[in-house]
Amino acid sequence: MEEQKVLLMLENIQAMVKASMEGQKAFEEAFERRLSALEKGVDCLNEKMQWAANAVRDLRQEVGAVQGEIVSLKADVAELKAEMAAVKADVAELKTEMAAVKADVVELKTEMAAVKEEIANLRAENTTQHQKMERRLNVLAGEFGRQHIEIEMLKANAGW
Repeated sequence: MEEQKVLLMLENIQAMVKASMEGQKAFEEAFERRLSALEKGVDCLNEKMQWAANAVRDLRQEVGAVQGEIVSLKADVAELKAEMAAVKADVAELKTEMAAVKADVVELKTEMAAVKEEIANLRAENTTQHQKMERRLNVLAGEFGRQHIEIEMLKANAGW
C-alpha cells in the first residue's frame, strides 16, 4: 500500500509537474505575446519620439527664421522711425517757412493796399491836372481859332 501511495503521490507529482509545465508554457506564451506587444509599443513610441524630435527640430528652424524676420523687422521699424523723425523735422521746417511766407503775404497785402491808395490818389490828382490842361487847351484852341479867323480876315482885306 505504501507502494500505491508512493505511486499515487508520484502520479500526483507527475500531474502537478505536467500542470506546472503547461502553466509555465502558457505563462511563457502569454509573456511572449505581452513582450511582443510591448516591443511593438516601444517601436511605435520610438517612431513617435523620432517624429516629435523632427517636429521640434523643424519648429526650432522656423522659430529661428521668425526670429531673423523679427530682427529684420525691428531694423526696418528703426529705419522708418528715423525717416519719420526726418519727415517731422521737414514738416516743422515747412511750417516755419509757411509762417514766414504768410507774414510776407500780409506785408505784401499791406504794401499793395498802400500802392492802390497811392494810385487812386494819383488818378484823382491826374484827373484834376487833366481837367486843367483840357480847359487850358480849350482856351488855347479858342485863341488859335480867333487868330486864324483874324488872319483870314486880314488876308481877305489885303487881297491875298
